[in-house]
Amino acid sequence: MNLTTESSIDEIVNAINNVSYPSRPTKPSLSAYGKNPTPDAFRHHASLLEAYEREEEVYKAKKAEYTAEVNRLQALFVDKLRVESVLSPSMFDIVYSKAYEDGHSGGYHEVASKFDELESFAMQILKDAVTVKR
Repeated sequence: MNLTTESSIDEIVNAINNVSYPSRPTKPSLSAYGKNPTPDAFRHHASLLEAYEREEEVYKAKKAEYTAEVNRLQALFVDKLRVESVLSPSMFDIVYSKAYEDGHSGGYHEVASKFDELESFAMQILKDAVTVKR
């Protein structure tokens, strides 16, 4: 699915949540052969280590792809909020930072919800600031 800022927040958040972190291969242990491994055990272990190293390289490549995709989707998430926001760029950055700080442990839906709350709060403050008498 090719997501853009025309996509909904739900579609973007679901895409972020559906990116699967790759499984890291398990390094073979020589201790599995006991206290006195035989030469055949060492050869077998060496072949397992070679296979592990190949799997580790594949894992590193998949991890880099994962990171790039998550970063792309996170940037799209912020861009979507920015496009829909009525705040100035500097005010947006302040409100988004606070929304992320308060909501990220609950996921991106929570960040979006916190952003909406804080944006409304900021707009009310700005509106009332104009009418305040000194």
